[in-house]
Amino acid sequence: MTHTIQADFSTPFNRKGHMLNIGGKFISRHNGSDQEDFLSDGKEMVPEPYGSLKYDFFNNIGSIYAEYDGKFGRIGLKAGARYEHTWQTVRYSEGDGKDFRLDYGNLVPNASFQYNISRKQNIGMSYNIRISRPGITYLNPYVNISDPTVRSYGNTDLKTEMAHNMNLVYNYFSSKWIVNLTLR
Repeated sequence: MTHTIQADFSTPFNRKGHMLNIGGKFISRHNGSDQEDFLSDGKEMVPEPYGSLKYDFFNNIGSIYAEYDGKFGRIGLKAGARYEHTWQTVRYSEGDGKDFRLDYGNLVPNASFQYNISRKQNIGMSYNIRISRPGITYLNPYVNISDPTVRSYGNTDLKTEMAHNMNLVYNYFSSKWIVNLTLR
């Protein structure tokens, strides 16, 4: 189950193409597992408590952002930042698992530059960060040693994975076709 609340506000702050964008967002997610394993005793199926897994995973993310967008003749600039804060809680009601909580934040910047060579051509550069949060299987601190040849466990100290993206782009527009060259 997911619930999202978002508010955005954009306003020009002079007549020459300068814009300020601000906003906020809150996402509340609730995932759960209700897995029950059974074994046959030859006559009937009996619950296998070590194979059962019941838990609730609450993942809440709040974010705020600000971005400036400006035009200076043939040059366009855009720069901003977003701060995201994540609260995660996992509660096990049955099975091998250990309750845990996480609380962390990330600052995510972005910037882009564009130069209009002519009405039909432009070149630009951009930079941004994409984040990926670790899932419950990577975070669960329970050490599983049910198989003597394999040991698995999670780590609640894992941090958000960040991917830094840089692009160099060239565009050419005509009435019949568009050329876009991108180097990432």
